[in-house]
Amino acid sequence: MTLLRVKLATARAVGGLARRAGRGGGTSLPGKVLMALEPEAISELAGRLPQGSVVVSATNGKTTTTAMIASVLERAGVSLVHNRAGANMAGGVASTLLSAARRG
Repeated sequence: MTLLRVKLATARAVGGLARRAGRGGGTSLPGKVLMALEPEAISELAGRLPQGSVVVSATNGKTTTTAMIASVLERAGVSLVHNRAGANMAGGVASTLLSAARRG
């Protein structure tokens, strides 16, 4: 098992424990743990996305805009890694990529 896989498993385990303890933890905590263990995690995991990525940056309306974009792309049959919760800080982005890494 590679060192990155161990870090991914550790971050997932922390999120699972937090959820079982009733502390939430699914949106940002696993990503925060992953970023502490592997500061380049976002870059590493995003680099694995076969179709690249789209980033939406704004002051207001990011969650709504990304939901609309995701809806259009999903209806077109595009496979997505989408942060539906709107947790748009590094921990939330890393958590979303962590979840997608499980699938791929």
